[in-house]
Amino acid sequence: MLNRWLLLGLVVLAAGCGTQDSAAYRSIWAELYPATLSPEPTAGTLQGSFFHAAAADTEAAADSGWTAFLTEWEPDENGFEDAMHARFVEWARLERERLRHLERNDSAGAREVEEKLRAIAAEYD
Repeated sequence: MLNRWLLLGLVVLAAGCGTQDSAAYRSIWAELYPATLSPEPTAGTLQGSFFHAAAADTEAAADSGWTAFLTEWEPDENGFEDAMHARFVEWARLERERLRHLERNDSAGAREVEEKLRAIAAEYD
C-alpha cells in the first residue's frame, strides 16, 4: 500500500513538471457521458477519482489522471469490489492505452481502442 502512495506522489510531482504545450485531449467517457463529470462526486471515491481523470483536457493531465486512478483503484490480490469498480478500471486502462496511441500519433491504434470503449458503453446503454 505504501508503494501505491509513493507512486501516486511521483505521478503528481511529474505532472507538475510537465510542459505547458500538452496536446488537447477529450476522453471517450467525457464525450459519451458529459453530465457525469459535473458536479464531480466526492474526491477520493471511486467515482470521484474516475470522473476527475475523465475530465482532463490535455494529454498530460489525462496521463496523470488515468495513472493516478489506476494506481489508487486497480485491484491487487483482493480483486474488484463490484461490477462498477471492474468497469471503471477496465475503462481507465483502455483510455490510457488510447492516450498512448495519441501521444505516438498512431491514429489507427487510437481508433481501435476507441471502438472497444464505445462497444463497452453500448453494453450498458
